[in-house]
Amino acid sequence: RSQIRATGEGAEVICRRGVFPAALASPIEEDDLLREILLRLPPQPSSLVRASAVCKQWRCAVTDPKFLRRFRLHHRKPPLLGLFHRRKDDIVFTPIMDRPDRIPPSRFDLHLLDIDSHTMWMVELLDCRHGRVLLMDTLWDEVIMCEPITGEQRRLTVPPEFVRNRFTGAVLCAAIDHDHVHGSCHSSPFNVVLISALGGNNQPIACVYSSETGEWGDIIPSSVSFELFYDHTPGLLVGTFIAGGCDGNDACYTR
Repeated sequence: RSQIRATGEGAEVICRRGVFPAALASPIEEDDLLREILLRLPPQPSSLVRASAVCKQWRCAVTDPKFLRRFRLHHRKPPLLGLFHRRKDDIVFTPIMDRPDRIPPSRFDLHLLDIDSHTMWMVELLDCRHGRVLLMDTLWDEVIMCEPITGEQRRLTVPPEFVRNRFTGAVLCAAIDHDHVHGSCHSSPFNVVLISALGGNNQPIACVYSSETGEWGDIIPSSVSFELFYDHTPGLLVGTFIAGGCDGNDACYTR
């Protein structure tokens, strides 16, 4: 065992029985151990922010892209931060988490994305999924794909078959990476799916926009007629299918 003895030059450690202090672990080994510990922090927004404030070593660890991918993969499903909904003539974000994880509503203010507040009453909320928000500008017959986290937005002119027609829509992450985890998809490709009725014969149609090609695909018709209704309900993602409202007892699906 070791003993500490005071000397004129300070304190020194005396080792007996041939036992010496273990060599310090190399920085690489220490970093690996640190990452394994940080990996098990809860997925709440404040966890990594607080960890990054401890010291430079921790900040470098939690901001490393490889660590962030492992962190998302470890937790799989990120927490729900809040929801977008219509409030009078506006579309707002309402957080649902408690402090310190509560996101200020102003952080996801859609007006910061160059959307005119004077015409927001003509904008409809179609969908919110995988970190993106899909809006419909009825004044210009455009759908607007917004990414509140990055502030990016894209305006897409709807296909002629959908102009002046009521339709529902959905925005989907199109990433195919085997280790991709939905929830942090702002840098991933996406698809926009629209479902509507064709003319007056109640024949549902669908169309898919791909961010990778920058184009709308071919119109996908249905051979079965339904009585479509529109109630501002977003499309429902069921596995690889998007469900849109038809009549009171049925739903229209597209894959």
